[in-house]
Amino acid sequence: MPTIYEQLRKSYEDVIAENLKTDDMLSIKAFRKHYISLLKDSTNLKFYKYYKPTYFTIRNLEKDLLMCNNPSAFNDIYEGMVTSDKLDSSEVRSIITNVSSAVSISCFSETWDNLLMYAHYADSFRGFCIEYNFDYIRDRLPLLYFFPVIYQSQPVSLEQMQKLNDDINQVKAAFKEDSLTIEKIDDVISYFIHKANIWNYEREWRFIIPVTQYGNYFNSKDVSADKHFIPNFDCISAIYLAPNIDDLHKEHICEIIKKKNKERAESGSPYPPILVYQTKIQEAKYMLEKKQVVI
Repeated sequence: MPTIYEQLRKSYEDVIAENLKTDDMLSIKAFRKHYISLLKDSTNLKFYKYYKPTYFTIRNLEKDLLMCNNPSAFNDIYEGMVTSDKLDSSEVRSIITNVSSAVSISCFSETWDNLLMYAHYADSFRGFCIEYNFDYIRDRLPLLYFFPVIYQSQPVSLEQMQKLNDDINQVKAAFKEDSLTIEKIDDVISYFIHKANIWNYEREWRFIIPVTQYGNYFNSKDVSADKHFIPNFDCISAIYLAPNIDDLHKEHICEIIKKKNKERAESGSPYPPILVYQTKIQEAKYMLEKKQVVI
């Protein structure tokens, strides 16, 4: 039986294959009927995000803020890369830079126990992983802009990138003048759903929010900011503490979760208490195990 992640990926890839039969530019509108409908109807949707234990990540945990970043800050040098037969490499790179400034992205994984993710994104096993249950805030999530990443052997070729680049400049100008009237440029998303096969261990999913939606989902619609925050992202169902997390960070996180659980209980929330797990390595296997922490 396919997992819900596999079912969603299959629906998503089918829409893309059908769309590109008739148009070399991926239209996000094509997702509305099938993939987005399945996504909205799915239950027990849990996704995971790995964090370094910094002041800002722990504060965001406490404040129920989900940070989204400009993709130019990501660690993949090919982020947003496309190929073009009509433009030279410098022109392509210039356009990619501009396209990157037109979205803000937050990345998730399908699992809590990915060793490479703890190594790369959780401060070499000193951080933590948050389990988000999207069922808790389904009506408030920007699911129209939530997609799995497709892994492939080479960058995509989208010859309409120049037109999209012009559209982005118009959108930016409209925002500055507070007179946004042109059609939404959701198709910018299509540049950020592909990555090289080498990244497939991440099993990545993304919120990819275009500038036209900043005012709807973020606490600021400033298109020049490198970071944006989705407020009230209060759908945490579990925390996984990495094996080498510092005792002070562990204590701080446990205090935050204890407070959140008290608030849920006192408010009559229908959602269960947030669970905290301490992970540790299994000496006989390359795997992590977990044990619930009493808080």
